[in-house]
Amino acid sequence: ITEFSGERAKRFNVNSWISLLRKPVDLQHFIWPVDIISWQDNNTTEYALVFPLRAMPTFSKLSDVLSDDEHLGWRQGWVKELVADFLNAWSNFDFSGYAYHEFSEQNMFYHSKTHNVMFDFSFSTHKAKSIYSAQYVSPSNITPEYADSFYFTEDRHSEMDLASDYYSIAVILFKLLIGRLPYQGTVMEHEPDTTPKEHENWLK
Repeated sequence: ITEFSGERAKRFNVNSWISLLRKPVDLQHFIWPVDIISWQDNNTTEYALVFPLRAMPTFSKLSDVLSDDEHLGWRQGWVKELVADFLNAWSNFDFSGYAYHEFSEQNMFYHSKTHNVMFDFSFSTHKAKSIYSAQYVSPSNITPEYADSFYFTEDRHSEMDLASDYYSIAVILFKLLIGRLPYQGTVMEHEPDTTPKEHENWLK
């Protein structure tokens, strides 16, 4: 069970979440909620998502493998397998009409033997009406290295759209296949890029 809190609770729309629960995506690759519960706490309605309890094989965070640049690259057999499964999972999600908005190495997992991937559920997941239909995404949920740089501009007001998802996917694939982030060149690699605020100031 994962409880809503803070900004998520304020923006909660029970009908949109019920619709999302009734139309799950690729359950082989996504940890998807199966129910939503509510209760009263000090005259306030609280909500939580319920996830299935299942015997999953041991998965490691994608960050564990992406941190080791020496073992990445398109020539590696296991990288090809992981990328193929990654693209298959994301394509199924995308074709289902959903936007995710929190793609990063922190909420993606891989199996060390089969190289299959598993995505953690994102509270920013929603049905996308178009590629540019935007939704607010809290800075606390964003990993700056993988986030669309437009997200950090004043004009964007912390909103993301499907184009933001495509950006994140491209960055992750680049890291897997090349071994570095796209902007880790000799000029840019020493720029501060560790927190949303530093990222925003650097962009300015």
